[in-house]
Amino acid sequence: MNTFELERWAKRLASDRGKPAYRLISDLIAEDIDSGRFQPRDKLPTLRDLATAVGINYTTAARAYNEAKIRGLIDSHPGSGTFVKGRAAKVRLSGGY
Repeated sequence: MNTFELERWAKRLASDRGKPAYRLISDLIAEDIDSGRFQPRDKLPTLRDLATAVGINYTTAARAYNEAKIRGLIDSHPGSGTFVKGRAAKVRLSGGY
């Protein structure tokens, strides 16, 4: 993830006060996956780097990543980092099942 993306996130956080920061960050991760800016296995910034770059506290950053993890967007590997999982492929069932 480059600095430009974090600057874009910081601007969105500053301008969108209608939603808690942790939910907005999770939404931004989802948007970036949907738009193709993020690909599966892309590494996300550490919690400290995220918090510093977008102007939130560490706890809010941790809550944002936890929300994204609950949504199935990211996965964390202690000692390795946090990575984009991507979206599961949607498969249409045949035969009405």
